[in-house]
Amino acid sequence: MKNPILTAALSAFALSTASAAPVLSDARWFDDYDAAVAVAKEEGKDLFVDFSGSDWCHYCIKLEKEVLTHDAWIEAASKEFVLVMLDFPRGDEAKAKVPNPKRNQQLAQELNVEGFPSVFLMTVDGVVFAQTGYQPGGPEEYVAHMAEIAEVGREAMAPYVQAAAAFTAAEGAEAQWAAWDQLALVFSEMSSESPFVRTLEKHVRWGFDTDADNAAGKKSVAAKALLGKGITDDAVLEFAKENDPKNEQGMLELVVSAQFGTVRDDAAAKAAIAALEGINGLGFQNKDVGFMLNLTVARWYDGPLANAEEKVAFAKKAMEIGSNDAELMAALKKLIG
Repeated sequence: MKNPILTAALSAFALSTASAAPVLSDARWFDDYDAAVAVAKEEGKDLFVDFSGSDWCHYCIKLEKEVLTHDAWIEAASKEFVLVMLDFPRGDEAKAKVPNPKRNQQLAQELNVEGFPSVFLMTVDGVVFAQTGYQPGGPEEYVAHMAEIAEVGREAMAPYVQAAAAFTAAEGAEAQWAAWDQLALVFSEMSSESPFVRTLEKHVRWGFDTDADNAAGKKSVAAKALLGKGITDDAVLEFAKENDPKNEQGMLELVVSAQFGTVRDDAAAKAAIAALEGINGLGFQNKDVGFMLNLTVARWYDGPLANAEEKVAFAKKAMEIGSNDAELMAALKKLIG
């Protein structure tokens, strides 16, 4: 099957030269993300969002010059995407032209932008299905690259979109809960690193809020699923502690695991270690979680916390729990000595 983006690009290249088009501001580009979303909804398109440093980032400038200002690329990409440039300049003159820097910064934080240029292909609902940056080869190669990553990303996204659509379309309590059960299962099985966690998170949280007294056990399912993805708030944490004080459902260990993710200093580390000791006494439902937490503490004591006795004690606990990872088990033996 021919890819529509690539086909359009090749047709355009047959009729044009490789000369650059007018600068970005003269093309159909948006520097306001929310305005672009509104247009994309009207036109039934996805979003091409480029986080750029237009006056200082070498590869941002190369991407603009070699790809984004070429008519052929603009024509091809615009068939499926609304084009967005969110700029993070350093010079005062360029900064003055950015209409909403606070909103841009908020979006950069939400999408975990760590470098420039960062290019996201995403739905109007904010679901990122592909990410890239500068690629050499010019506009034609970039169109082909976009087509490839978009196809892979959309295929990966499909099961989660379908689960959300089935839940949203369900009518009546029985059908809605049946669809929610399937959605929660899909959510639980996906990687916490998946860019599609956000696609289902709000629907999983619906079950947590709707089964407020946990009469149907859905609140427990939702809490465990959310904690498993590192999604915590006071309500979820408090419920997990109260509802599973002996870790019989494996929720308390997820609370402690989330606590480990917030450690930034020695005091927080010691508090996390105390919480882990409580779970070690109760036993872990997920052995992988128990292994990694005890290994982490052993490494802390081998490093900044500097306590040889405690290092060995937690390394032995990790060894007792065990792992199928031979490399990690070998690391433990070195820690024990």
